[in-house]
Amino acid sequence: MRILLRGKKHDYDPDYLLAAYIDFRSVLLGVSDGDMHYKDKFRTLKSTYEILDLRVQSTQFINERGSHTQTYASLALKQMLVELELLEKQLQYPTLFPATKVAGTRRESPLYWNTEKHSKTALISLLTALDAVGACTDSKGNRSPFISIVQEFEHLFNTTIPNAYARRDELLGRGESRVRFIRELLRSLGAE
Repeated sequence: MRILLRGKKHDYDPDYLLAAYIDFRSVLLGVSDGDMHYKDKFRTLKSTYEILDLRVQSTQFINERGSHTQTYASLALKQMLVELELLEKQLQYPTLFPATKVAGTRRESPLYWNTEKHSKTALISLLTALDAVGACTDSKGNRSPFISIVQEFEHLFNTTIPNAYARRDELLGRGESRVRFIRELLRSLGAE
């Protein structure tokens, strides 16, 4: 969404767009399959679709962006339509969508991010480093989307990281200061 709504006025690398699309799809499915009330799900998806559709159909967008960005924007719109149709079917035919039995509730994490000693920017720094080296994968060995890494660490450390993508991009644009926390970690482990 960030790329499509506020992105640069050029085409992006297809691999970058694919990674962004995978993150987008992960968030989209999280909303669609999540525990949110049906009305809230539908409103969220429909309003996001309308904003995205308006932007992608604009002459300015078509003139500013290359074919790769337009292709992934079209793909994102189609994926949103699929999820909206599923939500409509769920309302019309609830027996086709039985509630899934929860295998077990996720236990609360006993860990907390120490905000007195380390900022959330430090946590984003750590997550950005893990993402950059591909340290986190799914059960099939595929690289985990950045948003999945963020969500897991939010749960692990009982914290929230609002605007994770924007904060990561800001951090990556800072140059030398972006590695300060990582260097502190390395020093504490005895590595220089």
